[in-house]
Amino acid sequence: MDKTLNDYFSNLSYLDVQSFKNISIIGVKTVTSNDKIADLLPLKKGLDLGLVTISECEDGPSVNRVSVKNNAVTPLIILDGEELMGAKQNRIANNTYIIPAKTMMDIEVSCTEEGRWSSSFSDFKYSDHFASSSVRRAKSEEIYKSLNRDGTRSPNQSRVWSEINDEIYSLDVKSDTSALRDMYTINKNRFEEYKSHFPIQENQTGSIIFINGKLVGVELFHDSNLYKNYHDKIVESYIPNAIKSGGETLAKVDYDVLLKDFIDNILDSNPESFDIHGLNDEYRIDDENITGSITLLNDDIISSSLFRKVES
Repeated sequence: MDKTLNDYFSNLSYLDVQSFKNISIIGVKTVTSNDKIADLLPLKKGLDLGLVTISECEDGPSVNRVSVKNNAVTPLIILDGEELMGAKQNRIANNTYIIPAKTMMDIEVSCTEEGRWSSSFSDFKYSDHFASSSVRRAKSEEIYKSLNRDGTRSPNQSRVWSEINDEIYSLDVKSDTSALRDMYTINKNRFEEYKSHFPIQENQTGSIIFINGKLVGVELFHDSNLYKNYHDKIVESYIPNAIKSGGETLAKVDYDVLLKDFIDNILDSNPESFDIHGLNDEYRIDDENITGSITLLNDDIISSSLFRKVES
């Protein structure tokens, strides 16, 4: 493994365990937790301030591409799995992108609203949700296949829709357009109850998530200032999986053993570097145990989302 990645994952420190029903979350502090990098403009803030606009591509709408214009004087960060709503249909980012200041570029996306292809309003707005962990895991596996097949980040859209429909069905959601966002809005009160048990902790830079006693995901960021923009949405993205998995009580587990096993899996993996539009570099892991991506900027790890594969 690259020395930067090895040093990063070998020097994590852990906060208190928080638990509710069948979910447990261990907060993480990275060695860079107090080192703020150059300003990165979060997508929500950029859209709210009118510094960022996102629309269908100028050369014609495409299910798997949208156009981003960053008018800010700082780079814009769009996280893998962040959802946009509006335009022809809702979409999620297929990767993490760091877009230079004063730049317009297309990014690759997946559709999260199978039953609509008509404009609700011309530009995209911020959805306030991430794709669920199950959708992001499936998308990660498909993007890895796509990159190795033809160098594109074009996941199997049918699989993305299938994962969304499975969760909509599992949570008994009625959605005319099979929209991922409807799952969140219809279950808002139910999800808020879960989220209330997982407040962000001091200097927290990430989370490690367990469902029914199994470690299912690792979400890490460069520093606490960056992470705090996403904590609630990351926690929320695992709730559908927890509900779908069943179980109302916590499994008795040895967290130290599970953590060591997963981190060892990461350290033993062979991350592959792929070219990506924007300022950032990207590593991807996809082996028998783990799938996910790691985003770097100037050799600093900015974010990583790594998922335990279902079959493992």
